[in-house]
Amino acid sequence: GFLTCLAGDMYVNDDTGEEIECPDPRAGLYVVDRSGNDVKVAIPAECMAIQLGECVQIITGGAVKATPHCVRGAAPADASVKVARVSHPVFIDTPPSFPLTIPSGLTREDVIAGAVSDKA
Repeated sequence: GFLTCLAGDMYVNDDTGEEIECPDPRAGLYVVDRSGNDVKVAIPAECMAIQLGECVQIITGGAVKATPHCVRGAAPADASVKVARVSHPVFIDTPPSFPLTIPSGLTREDVIAGAVSDKA
């Protein structure tokens, strides 16, 4: 995609629907920084984060790099409590017919050179 807007996570008791604090400090969004390290991202409750996707990397010829990321689910200490993570992503994309092309004079290798990470 092009951009993803993310609000902070919300955790709920899956049985009652009641909002709870995150039961696992390791749960949440992680990004890969420019040194290849996994970094946990904490989005404050009244804020949004913007993630740049691979389409931006392609149309800028690699001048802007996509942000590799993943989400780790919560593993509560009390296994009897079922926890649901509620996220609120908003994906900003173009229609499927949008011509996603590399800028003239550049190659695929130019676009992927210097990518933030090659983690699979």
